[in-house]
Amino acid sequence: MAARRLLRCFEKTPKRIEVELNVKRFAGIRLTDVIRVRTSGLQDETGLEPTALNQVISRSEPKPGERINIIAQSYQFEGRFAYATANDAPGYLAASVAQCDPGMFACDPGTKLMPNGDPPYEAI
Repeated sequence: MAARRLLRCFEKTPKRIEVELNVKRFAGIRLTDVIRVRTSGLQDETGLEPTALNQVISRSEPKPGERINIIAQSYQFEGRFAYATANDAPGYLAASVAQCDPGMFACDPGTKLMPNGDPPYEAI
């Protein structure tokens, strides 16, 4: 049993990316932030650039006031985890990506899917 758990750790090892960014444009990125990354360097089987969530694990300023260096690792979990949305939040189909990321929306109780067919959220 312990050996199986150990092997599972290596089944989905986190991917790391390192980027150097303009500090004026990306100054708000902090250590432990979860960021949405899309790059032509990562493509799916159809050639599209998938968007992936990554967590910042290192942040430095090699050129203070000009550039920041970010190292982030994949932040993917099985399922969609989120916090309850505010009462005044728009509905799932009307919400922006930024509003959907931290917020949880209720799924259809019959189908157990979101209105557009997305998988349901799971409560934290």
